[in-house]
Amino acid sequence: MLDHLKHGIPKSDMHSALINRFELTPEQAAACEKYYILHWRGAHFKHVMRNGIITHQGVDYLVVYTECKPTDILTSSYLYVSFRKPAKEYGLQAYVLISIAR
Repeated sequence: MLDHLKHGIPKSDMHSALINRFELTPEQAAACEKYYILHWRGAHFKHVMRNGIITHQGVDYLVVYTECKPTDILTSSYLYVSFRKPAKEYGLQAYVLISIAR
């Protein structure tokens, strides 16, 4: 029932970090099955995002825009994309945070 506590991070704190922190702490990253940051061309993002979801390496990630609006992405040349899939014990959605590369 409280299996996620083996990671030392309460579920509510983990959820908050997943949707609000572009770069996770080492402890938060260790509590993820997948966590990585990529640099993508804006055109590639527009090609792979469908209905607010990006499927990458077989995982569906819900898109969260950080410090930008979805319309900003349309004119951006490069983006940073931060993928995070929490450990299954959390029972939480996988997310990808999007930020414009400056």
